[in-house]
Amino acid sequence: MAEPDPNLSAPVKERDLPRYYSVLFAPAHKREDLLALYAFAVEAERVADIVKEPALGEIRLTWWRDALATGISGAASGAPIIDRLASALKACDLDERALAALTEARQADLYADPPADRTELEGRLGETQSSLFQLAGLMLGGEAKALAEAAGHAGIAYGLATGLWRLSADRARGRLLIPLDMLEGAGLSAEAAYRAEPARLAGPIEQLAALAEAHRQKAVSALSDVGREARPAFLPLAAARLLISRERQNPAAFAKAVPRAPALAILSRIAIAALKG
Repeated sequence: MAEPDPNLSAPVKERDLPRYYSVLFAPAHKREDLLALYAFAVEAERVADIVKEPALGEIRLTWWRDALATGISGAASGAPIIDRLASALKACDLDERALAALTEARQADLYADPPADRTELEGRLGETQSSLFQLAGLMLGGEAKALAEAAGHAGIAYGLATGLWRLSADRARGRLLIPLDMLEGAGLSAEAAYRAEPARLAGPIEQLAALAEAHRQKAVSALSDVGREARPAFLPLAAARLLISRERQNPAAFAKAVPRAPALAILSRIAIAALKG
């Protein structure tokens, strides 16, 4: 097989390494479809990192949403990610509304307000992460009803695992994954949480890591209902297990600095999971 288009693979490899590795174990003819899906999600996520004003971020997110609608209509958008993704969605007869919802949910990243509680946090992760597991599974030929439960739990588990891994960087940029009620339980206001000593965030981080693991286990159990053809979409869960384990070992460390991604360990876990099916 020819090398995938770097316009699709490079952003995923840079920002979402577990999903990049998972694509290597998907059927060859589906790899660029998956990379286009993940690249779109990466670009939406990156918006909050590259703008200084929330209004500019909202404009960029609207552009990605409108460009995808243009691509779906059959017109060329001029953006390789959009054009390839639009083609993949049409070929699989998939609705782009879940991706429009993803860009809308990413608007929350532009502001300093943490989610109010676990329910709000899980809702955001459902729109930004669970939807990707669902769409990837559908692209691979899975059945929507069978995918729903596994995708729902997988998105929350993976979103928490990766979000906690980069928590210190996000906190420095004025974003916080930890819900307000968990912060208050640790004696912190939202404003104080941005300048608090890492040790004061250890309790909430451990709570979220434990929540991530609970959802990961539920996702793995639900995979028994998912056909083998769609299971490569869930390979990032193998990486989530590794990240969660390390986060629970030393929660405060993740409020200090972003650890180096254990690339080789992630790849090996995903490869073993792929071999086991």
